[in-house]
Amino acid sequence: MSLQYSSLINCSKKTIHYYFQKSVIFWIYSIFLTFIYNTYFFEGQPHEVFFASLIIVFLNLGIFTLLTLFSCFSYLVFPLVNICCAVAQYFYVIFNVPLRYKSISWALEANKFEITSYLSPTLFIVIVGGALLGFFQAYLSRHLRQLPFFTRLFVVLLTALLSIGCYEVSTRVLKSTGQSDTARLASLSKVTPISIVKALQLYYKEEKKAEKLLALPTAQTIQSTLQFDEKPILVFVIGESARAGNFSLNGYSRRTNPLLEKEGNLINLGVAESFDTSTRRSLIGMLTNATRENRKPSLGSFVTFFNKHNYNTYFFSLQNRLGRSGHLTDALISSAKTVKYMKGQDPVLLPVLQQVVRQDESMNGSLILLHTKGSHFSYRSNYTNEFRVFLPDQYTNEEYKENITPFVNAYDNTIVKTDWMLSQAIEILRNKNAVLVYTSDHGESLGENGQMFHGGTDAIQKKVPFMIWLSGEYRANHPDITKALLSVSKNTISHDNLYHTILGLGGIDSPAFNSSLDLTRIN
Repeated sequence: MSLQYSSLINCSKKTIHYYFQKSVIFWIYSIFLTFIYNTYFFEGQPHEVFFASLIIVFLNLGIFTLLTLFSCFSYLVFPLVNICCAVAQYFYVIFNVPLRYKSISWALEANKFEITSYLSPTLFIVIVGGALLGFFQAYLSRHLRQLPFFTRLFVVLLTALLSIGCYEVSTRVLKSTGQSDTARLASLSKVTPISIVKALQLYYKEEKKAEKLLALPTAQTIQSTLQFDEKPILVFVIGESARAGNFSLNGYSRRTNPLLEKEGNLINLGVAESFDTSTRRSLIGMLTNATRENRKPSLGSFVTFFNKHNYNTYFFSLQNRLGRSGHLTDALISSAKTVKYMKGQDPVLLPVLQQVVRQDESMNGSLILLHTKGSHFSYRSNYTNEFRVFLPDQYTNEEYKENITPFVNAYDNTIVKTDWMLSQAIEILRNKNAVLVYTSDHGESLGENGQMFHGGTDAIQKKVPFMIWLSGEYRANHPDITKALLSVSKNTISHDNLYHTILGLGGIDSPAFNSSLDLTRIN
């Protein structure tokens, strides 16, 4: 028995010695990859960088070692993980956009236009480079993968548990000793590749939350009344990535709204606060009664109330459906009687609007939602030549940090396009009993604080335009609503007001609504 036990000990020692001897190059290479994919922590103070890098290195040694368990798929798993890490690092280095849950939702739900906007020769090289680095890492892991399975399982899990345990203890100690900045540098939401898993986990949770929207109470279960004798045509134009500060209506030095500035019946409510900085979340705040403070809605989309009171309801979109299978968008707008996803630039929505208005002239009442591409990146691809007002507007993605000017010029041209489109929509509605509401889902960063795009934490990404146009006939029919809207102070509202105001503009009232958020009432 003693001899058998001694033999087992010797065998284990040989196995462990073999493991360490053959793993050293794999580990060194994994450390090298850790530094390549996590350059952000070099931005901290020297002592913070030192401790954070130690913690991250130990963590990633465990994570990369854990991947060797997928021995049959190593030449697929390692390249895939490295490609994800390399792409994440590319977006961080080029645009200062870190990997977040919103990045995952974009990657999984983006349409062809959005994907091609970010493609470039440099990104292609990054993807190929990540794949090659992954193949080499898979090759270096071959000695680990050749160990007997249960021996490999024991040693790999032990290494992983030690590294994760080390990480947990270190971060807790740092926080308890007041080294919170160092702990933030080593946050799981930042460290790749673990941040990819963290983002996927958050995406899954958000998807589960989105599915609950389908169970929200609809108009059929809520008491509501129609206050109008004549129902209007109500058009809600949902902008995309439009920041209020780049509208000349709001004091921007460039004349980006030459047409809307001349529109006498336009009530510009100035700068509003968006519900969120991403489309998928902001739509919840725009179409349900969720607010920035109470982010869980208690009522479903306002579309159901318009259906209940016999409005014709339409949703025309140039964007893709949101959610793994479109369930988020479906929960918000599938109740519209007509739903259509289209392709092309924003102006293609105008003939559709004109046709619907003409068809519904005798039907007394329509709610028409137009979801635009607006000012989404790539800005230059988002408008045609007649809107090239500010030049130069040509750029490559990698030029952003060297020269922001063409990016801003192209972005401002998208606002000029929006100005024209809204003016054309107003012309279609001018001689009708009609209302047009415009706001954007969120704003956009254009280099402020080193950030680009949206989905981040920069305050400017929540600053959106908000305006309401009332036709002469609508004003004559509803002077009280007109007076209430004209009394609203500029720059004081948010997406919180949208749900209740649109229902108010349609003459729909209910004890379930929050009248203090309805801009059509003087509070």
